[in-house]
Amino acid sequence: MKEVLPQKALERKYPEWIVLVTVKAEKKVNIITLGWFMCTSIEPPMIAISIGHSRFSHDLILKEKEFGVSFVAHEMEKDMLFCGTHSGRDVDKFKETGLRPFPSKVSSLNSIICSNGAPSCEFPVGVPFISAI
Repeated sequence: MKEVLPQKALERKYPEWIVLVTVKAEKKVNIITLGWFMCTSIEPPMIAISIGHSRFSHDLILKEKEFGVSFVAHEMEKDMLFCGTHSGRDVDKFKETGLRPFPSKVSSLNSIICSNGAPSCEFPVGVPFISAI
C-alpha cells in the first residue's frame, strides 16, 4: 500500500453523491445543493442529510417537516453550483437555473426534472431534526 498525504487521500473519495434538496413552505419553493447525504436504512428506506443552521432551507424544513431529494446528472453541474452558492431568500432558483419541477406522487413537494432518481422524504412523527452537537 502506498502512503499519501491526507489532502491526496481526500481527493480520492470522489466521486461522491451531490444531491439537490427541495422544500416547499407556503408558496415558496427552494432548492439547496448538499454534499452531505447518506443512506441510513434500506428497510425501511431512510436517509440523513445535513444542512447548516443559517441556511434558508434549514428553517423551511423545520417548519414543513418534509423535503425532496433529487439525484442529479453530471450534466447539471452548473445548476448544482448555482443552487449551492445562492440563497433562496434572495432568488428563485428554479427561475434562475431553468430547472423544471415536477409534482411528487407521494407528497406536496416538487422534484427536479432530469434527475437520476427523486425520492420524497418525510420526517417520522416526533423526530423532526437532529441538529446540534
